[in-house]
Amino acid sequence: MPVGTFTGVGQKTVVLFFTKGKPTTKIWHYELKIERSLGKRTPINEKDFIEFLNFQKDFKVSKNSWFSDISEINKNNYDLTLKNPNKKVEVNIRHSDEILSEYKIVNSENLDILNKDNFAKQIDELKLMNSETWKRSTIGKSCEFFNGKAHEKAIDENGDFIVVNSKFVSTNGRVKKYTVNQIFPLFENDIVLVMSDVPNGKALGKCFLIDEDDKYSLNQRICAIRSEKFNAKYLYYQLNRNSHFLKFNNGENQTNLRKGDILDCPVLIPPIEIQNRIVEILDNLKEDTDIINENIQKQKILANELQFSVLELPFKNNSNL
Repeated sequence: MPVGTFTGVGQKTVVLFFTKGKPTTKIWHYELKIERSLGKRTPINEKDFIEFLNFQKDFKVSKNSWFSDISEINKNNYDLTLKNPNKKVEVNIRHSDEILSEYKIVNSENLDILNKDNFAKQIDELKLMNSETWKRSTIGKSCEFFNGKAHEKAIDENGDFIVVNSKFVSTNGRVKKYTVNQIFPLFENDIVLVMSDVPNGKALGKCFLIDEDDKYSLNQRICAIRSEKFNAKYLYYQLNRNSHFLKFNNGENQTNLRKGDILDCPVLIPPIEIQNRIVEILDNLKEDTDIINENIQKQKILANELQFSVLELPFKNNSNL
């Protein structure tokens, strides 16, 4: 599947289908081709899958689909990176004007978001909130705390429950392991938090908001925080990568947050109507900044393509080279 299928994932995605109970001998590959840039405003849709759904009925071979034998797969890493044997290697150097035009469109979209009145007004509204009048507390005084349990011996790809571990939280739920035993059940609106990470890692203190009951099981070195004093998403926003947790990282050793370190984290408790408003604003701003970030990634790709195209200009018409 092409880049942009999933928001925030700047690479192609491979989806695997297995026939349960049968050993794999041959692999049918299909490369989904979409002639447009995917993103939040131009997402993938059902029409994009029409050819795939037709071809997969009898595993048709075409310019976008082919077979490979299991013997061709590297048994050391089972790398299933798609290499379409029907694709001719073509160096397609687009004209710089075309690239620049696309770059300007992407840049204009970012400027439109940043310059719209509501974007600035919402930021100003947050700045003007008088937090001095809000109640001050700590996680220990306002929340319940739970430590996860070891799942190493209970991992099962056929399990029904998602194991909430560091990789799951740090990838916002994209990378999953499963278990048949729900060793530590989690409930909707629980907040899970990563307690351990490598020096200067990006997972320490990262949070994930549980979205439904009877779906997850909490792994060790991840804690769960539960409270009825907060809008759960407000508390999630406040705790996610909180500076209180990050200060324990010395940049040299593995960081392991202790229970006491987490319970001592200060929290602000405004009236519930203000919590709800903060969540509404932050959700809106996050949606906008997600689009901006996605566009910045596109701009980086376009900038590299533009540079290559410009550097080729002096030699483009010299067919004798």
